[in-house]
Amino acid sequence: MKKFLTGLLVGMMLMIPVSVFAQSAITSISAYLSPNIKVSVDGELLDLENAVIVYNERTYLPVRELVENIMGKEVNWIQETETVEITSPDPSPVNDSSNKNYGAGNKGFGYTYDRIFFDPPEDVDVSYVQERIKEANIWIKQLNQMIELQDEASQRDVTVYPDEVINIYREEIPKLQERVEYWEALLKELTE
Repeated sequence: MKKFLTGLLVGMMLMIPVSVFAQSAITSISAYLSPNIKVSVDGELLDLENAVIVYNERTYLPVRELVENIMGKEVNWIQETETVEITSPDPSPVNDSSNKNYGAGNKGFGYTYDRIFFDPPEDVDVSYVQERIKEANIWIKQLNQMIELQDEASQRDVTVYPDEVINIYREEIPKLQERVEYWEALLKELTE
């Protein structure tokens, strides 16, 4: 009987730290998926792929969709630290002679920029066109933000981006806007 009580006591002592750890790491909640809730940014309704979650009278939105689609930033999950990392894509020119760049005149903005200027495939669909429009608008927003940042820094005699880089950004914005018009016209054609 003494061995049984000792085993039971040791077992209980081992279970306490495990259950305390489990409670602190993950907590089960009761929430509601609410596909009827609409999200609007600057008066424009977003078409979210994932439903909004309502918990304790608070609304929770899908981070990846909002950050990538609205803010134009990238979202990464870092398992080791259990961290959601939000970063800006690097739109700065890259000197890489192997990089074929169709839109930026060999300025090396990278593939996500380049494909905005690719001719669409023959079997193009609505989602492909919508993706190009989204990418072009993200680039326009990012380039404008960097120009604005440099304009503000210049007032304090600080250089964040050299003049030649800012000039490239200023040249690319009208090209991107023209391409958005192209993709929007194609989208209209596909949806009629």
